[in-house]
Amino acid sequence: MQIGSHLKNFLLKLFKAIGLELIIILSFLVLSNNYLGRIDVTIKADGVGYYDYLPSVFIRGDFNRKDFAVSKYPEKYKLLNTRAYFIEYEDRFLDKYPIGTAILQSPFFLFTKWTTDAVSQEGNPGYQKPFHKAIFHAAIFYLFLSLYFFKRLLKLYGIKPLSIFFGQIFLVFATSVMHYSTADAGFSHIYSLFAITIFLWKLKSYFNSPSLRQFLVLCLLLGLIILLRQSNLIVLLVIPFIAGSWERLKTGVQFLFSSFKPLGVGILIIGAILFLQMLSWYFQTGHWVIYSYQGERFYFDEPHFFEMLFSYRKGLFVYAPILFVSAVSSLYYLFRKDYFSFLTFHLFLFSFTYVMSSWWTWIFGGSYGNRVYVEYYTFLLIPFLLVINRLKILFQVFVFTALFPLIYVAVIQTYQYKKFILHWMDMDEKSYWEVFLHTDKRFEGLLWKETPKDNLKVFKTYKLEDIRIEENRANILSICQLDKNVFTDSVQFIEIRFSNSFREDDQTWIDVTIRDTNQNTVFYHNEIPLIRFREQKLNHFHRGKCIMGIQKGLIQADSELELSFRSTNKTVLEKPEVILYLPIPN
Repeated sequence: MQIGSHLKNFLLKLFKAIGLELIIILSFLVLSNNYLGRIDVTIKADGVGYYDYLPSVFIRGDFNRKDFAVSKYPEKYKLLNTRAYFIEYEDRFLDKYPIGTAILQSPFFLFTKWTTDAVSQEGNPGYQKPFHKAIFHAAIFYLFLSLYFFKRLLKLYGIKPLSIFFGQIFLVFATSVMHYSTADAGFSHIYSLFAITIFLWKLKSYFNSPSLRQFLVLCLLLGLIILLRQSNLIVLLVIPFIAGSWERLKTGVQFLFSSFKPLGVGILIIGAILFLQMLSWYFQTGHWVIYSYQGERFYFDEPHFFEMLFSYRKGLFVYAPILFVSAVSSLYYLFRKDYFSFLTFHLFLFSFTYVMSSWWTWIFGGSYGNRVYVEYYTFLLIPFLLVINRLKILFQVFVFTALFPLIYVAVIQTYQYKKFILHWMDMDEKSYWEVFLHTDKRFEGLLWKETPKDNLKVFKTYKLEDIRIEENRANILSICQLDKNVFTDSVQFIEIRFSNSFREDDQTWIDVTIRDTNQNTVFYHNEIPLIRFREQKLNHFHRGKCIMGIQKGLIQADSELELSFRSTNKTVLEKPEVILYLPIPN
């Protein structure tokens, strides 16, 4: 009976400590698996650069490259993927990304390596499917810890449990955290979010009651934060706001300078952690200090300040509008005549935005939203939560309900990004509203149309009669009777043009098939929604087109081109043309 009672009390305490965080994480996993879709590849793009230290050290054994020049020992580098995240530095290949993310991922990587046969599976060593799952689990684990320490931080502000719970929900479901915990789990952002959130909590604790122990823990966390991303050093600008007042800031600083010993020990701790990065550089190149982002820099005279916050391309407030609500909520400090908090909050937001918007590529590549803010989401939500915390419970529920559409929009846009409905780099106002909240398969790839970069010349043009598509009836048009055997190794592009109103609700699909006329073998098949042919805005009559690339050598003699049409509505393709192109050799 006593054991049962102790167990019950333990479970109750455990649920009280982390129960709501577990519920949020489980809800997120259900949403991810059943709506956003399962993620099979989590280590990709920049994520490969952050992660590759692990297979390099523990599987391939090619991490120590300082004595092996590429020109003399190419076999040492044969398993290295030399894409953009590696740079050539004095005849060596150097991973340009910091080592911190790999260190936090390492327990999950090593567990997978030691408990599965993943290494022996087919594929690039360290990149087999179990390792992708391991990185997904790592991101979810650090997201869970971020939620837990976010709660600890908010409690120091006197924020009540219901407001904290709402804040945690908005953090996960109303921002790009959903994306960077799943599809891009290999990126550094969730790991930085975890480290910075703990740092904020300990920083607030320190200014509430300064102590040597808390200062040394802060130094440990600061070292980790910089090890994750060197640009994270800017986190120091949150110190005045977290202090809460000029008096507390002054007291905290005076405590440090009361003796030089704490400062010295703190610097040694930070240095010891950053030494891991220096050691990494040394093993790869033989140099202790390197600027690994060769050819990349800040342009402080050309910031994209407004675009970072408000643009449809990557604006923070466009893709995480809850943070705009929080920024506006900072006016609460003016209402309370807390000018110190208002100014220091905006000092960080302004300074961070200015610095990051001055990077040579302020959009930071193909990514969902403006990803450099992810690690500071918990900080940016504080003003909003302080405001709703002052409301009665009924009004808190009302505010949450009123802002719930922001969660809905964020979930939809996360799905759109994954399904290529949102463009990863080139969104604009027209494109944003054209696909706003659309999840239909017809909209996948709508914004991704590209004109072939090859120089092309027309090989053959077929002008067809108007094609009338009837409701719920299949139409098939074979082009073979016009000219058989036109497909050779040279024909590599097919363009289809026609005039139409390209209605947003048009359910017409056009299937393009190339088959062997003798054996009925299908060489090429593509299913394209009618709206993807549009060249101007939807719901506007104009001439649209779509160009399809054909793999060289795929099409053989005695082939025919077949167009088939299926729809649940009537429509007419006016003055259709099919054009075959040959690439012009350079």
